[in-house]
Amino acid sequence: MKKTEEAIKEIEELKKKARSKWSKGVFDYVFDFFESVKNREEYEHRTVSSINELKDWILNGTTGFTMYSYYGNALTANYSIAHRLCTSSELKRTREGERNPNSNENWLDVQARALMQAWEIIKKAYKD
Repeated sequence: MKKTEEAIKEIEELKKKARSKWSKGVFDYVFDFFESVKNREEYEHRTVSSINELKDWILNGTTGFTMYSYYGNALTANYSIAHRLCTSSELKRTREGERNPNSNENWLDVQARALMQAWEIIKKAYKD
């Protein structure tokens, strides 16, 4: 398993290829996760030892990314989530997060999807 710094360098290269607002927002969540992992590594004076431990550290006591989103571990304001993940036309359609993004989800659900994608990017970077 790679060290955190190696994974960050690999993901920074991937981020340069991100084109859509959604992809760029997902990478912002990736780097938010990395910040929390690095802080935990410094606090515990050790590096993460497995993928399962990495996920536990990222989830910070929650059981999944939906709970992580709903319990306020990521962005909490609809406006902030919308601005991180949406294009200007989507912001206009949702009145900058005042309206739900679609009929099946609210902003916290959308954020949970982005968080799951961010985790998949991190998991791949650590395993490669």
